[in-house]
Amino acid sequence: MVKNTLLQTARLQMGWSQQQLADFAQLSLSTIERAEGGKQIRTDSVQRLCQSLKRTPEEY
Repeated sequence: MVKNTLLQTARLQMGWSQQQLADFAQLSLSTIERAEGGKQIRTDSVQRLCQSLKRTPEEY
């Protein structure tokens, strides 16, 4: 799997840890870890991440 550096960069630009993003997006820490690790996550989880990070799905 290719690491999702765009997601990680967006999170770091917000100044958030993985746990902080998980809390803000109302997702589990393991979902954030999977997403940043390049693994597939559910569509609704992607939408929550996009909302939280003010990005579009195409930016991931």
